[in-house]
Amino acid sequence: MKEFTLDLQRMTVVDPNKGIPVLPGPRRAVSSTDRDLIDGALGFGKPFNPGLGGAQEVVGVSKSPPTVIVRPSPTVPMFSRGGKTGLTVALGVTLSAGLVGGVSLAAGVYGSTTREFGVFGTGGFVVGVVSGGALGNELTFIFGGPGDFSGVFVAIAASISFPIPVFSGGASLIFSPGPMTPGGFVSLVFMGFSFRASVGFSALPFSATIEWTNTAIKPLIKL
Repeated sequence: MKEFTLDLQRMTVVDPNKGIPVLPGPRRAVSSTDRDLIDGALGFGKPFNPGLGGAQEVVGVSKSPPTVIVRPSPTVPMFSRGGKTGLTVALGVTLSAGLVGGVSLAAGVYGSTTREFGVFGTGGFVVGVVSGGALGNELTFIFGGPGDFSGVFVAIAASISFPIPVFSGGASLIFSPGPMTPGGFVSLVFMGFSFRASVGFSALPFSATIEWTNTAIKPLIKL
């Protein structure tokens, strides 16, 4: 991955020349035996387990940071809680279950253009049109550093389920609680999005939920 572009221009009218480059900073060489060992191990195991390829891509984000281009919308606020710009990508295993309301859990690895790599854990609860349980993988993109990936989020999620064995695919828009508005409401700011593929059981052909989650991270390699 050499370049990642987020284009929000279709969400409103905006000058296409106002793309804002979010650069990871000087690409100085980093000597990290640990990162090379993890990358090598994942590369060795990928032919036997193709799923390891995704984890290797996450390591690659921290090893060779891509340039990130964000073309923002003036009506969709974005900000960085961690004080660092860039991109953080996470790949994890997710488990969710609920009937109108329920719980969601996730754990996996993350890599950032700040050259940080580590592991994460997420727990939360969901409400909405949901009836069943699922286990699967989720790929998340957060526009910011690891500090932006850590903390409390609100996600608007939707998925479609297929016949037994139930397979579902879905996506989420991820927001973070922002400043209090003059009217006394907490505003939401756009942080990123995720894609999910899972198997399980469902009494409905689709789901639409609002999720409240809290993510904790543990850096393994950090500059």
